[in-house]
Amino acid sequence: MSKEAKILIGIAVVVIGVGILLAMQEPKPDPTFDKPADAGQLVREDSNIKGGKDAKVTVVEFLDFECEACRASYPVVKQVLAEYGDKVKFVQRYFPLPNHKNSQSAALAAAAAGEQGKFWEMHDKLFENQSLWTYDNAQKTTELQAKEMFISYAKELGLNIDQFTQSLEEKKYLNIIQRDIADANELGVNSTPTFYINGTKQAGGLSLDKFKEKIDAELKK
Repeated sequence: MSKEAKILIGIAVVVIGVGILLAMQEPKPDPTFDKPADAGQLVREDSNIKGGKDAKVTVVEFLDFECEACRASYPVVKQVLAEYGDKVKFVQRYFPLPNHKNSQSAALAAAAAGEQGKFWEMHDKLFENQSLWTYDNAQKTTELQAKEMFISYAKELGLNIDQFTQSLEEKKYLNIIQRDIADANELGVNSTPTFYINGTKQAGGLSLDKFKEKIDAELKK
């Protein structure tokens, strides 16, 4: 074999090796994002629902009560519900993120209020007062301090405080929250808020105009 041939073979081996190495390092897409959304994982029998239960359009939100982006989406969602009423079925699912220290307790407080028929009222209280009870404020509100605030909100809502406090302390609805997290993970949710509009994923907050555009498109089908 000539010297030139040996050089060409050597170059070819190097090129192939580099190609294989790059292919191994190239990030592969998460397969969960390619799966169609399973309706059974999007809405459970015990999920919190507002609007028309038999509406043509279903909007599902996976949220974290301590998430600032979820707080920013909160008034937009309220406006959507006010404008569409029973034309939209809105479903809230829990997805507390591990880096938010008081988020799980907030979800437990919402669930405890839901036991007494006041989930949505507590939902609103938590978002409207988020800057007070979140750990990410200047005061670094502790979990215990946050729970005391949640109890004060329960009093404002006229709840049975003993029942609410017991539910909160016993983490009575932790299994529901963990179930929601498992569903979210199966669906490929990795941030909040994440919305599904008739099964189509919309990661991140949407403006009122974008919400209306997508909902109107579904209503016309």
